[in-house]
Amino acid sequence: MVKPGFRKAIAVGIATISLFDSGLAFAQSPPPPPPPGTTYNMPPPPGMSPNDVAGETSPPARAQDDQYSYAAEQWAAQNCLAQHANNTAAGAVIGGLLGALVGGGLAGRRDRGAGVVVGGAAGAITGAAIGNSAATNPNCPPGYVVRAGAVPFYPGPVYGPVIYAAPDWYNPWVWYGRHWIYRPYPYHRYWYRTHPR
Repeated sequence: MVKPGFRKAIAVGIATISLFDSGLAFAQSPPPPPPPGTTYNMPPPPGMSPNDVAGETSPPARAQDDQYSYAAEQWAAQNCLAQHANNTAAGAVIGGLLGALVGGGLAGRRDRGAGVVVGGAAGAITGAAIGNSAATNPNCPPGYVVRAGAVPFYPGPVYGPVIYAAPDWYNPWVWYGRHWIYRPYPYHRYWYRTHPR
């Protein structure tokens, strides 16, 4: 016979895992854009004229973007440190401990062991997901942070009066060919002119 406390612990574990799974599905982002050298796979922002699109995709504009991308990638290679694994492990440990405490508290007196196990497992999974998604520096690829004492990124005047602006949702870093590639927002000139900060 299954004890009521054990049923409660199982129900809490299933509910936690269900919430975790639905959060993952909600948080998934669209696939990254194609690698450099191919066309940008994203429509222009609303209100952008064909002349604006032509200016953004002209060979000189793309050459400037390529130079900027190279400089950003070199800076990131020298100044960004991986923090991804540490955040995930810390999240799993903290989540597991908190989940075990909650699971043990919700379980009946005779089923505390099962409640601790189920709560700890659910907490570890949830904590690892939260640690895995911890915010990183936007100047670095996902899962990386700027090292202490790093010189701020400044591409210099060689790139002209170009401002690299983008919508908040845009992530310029793409994993391709076993390394991170920086891709500026393809319509950054237009975005900067129409969305001043």
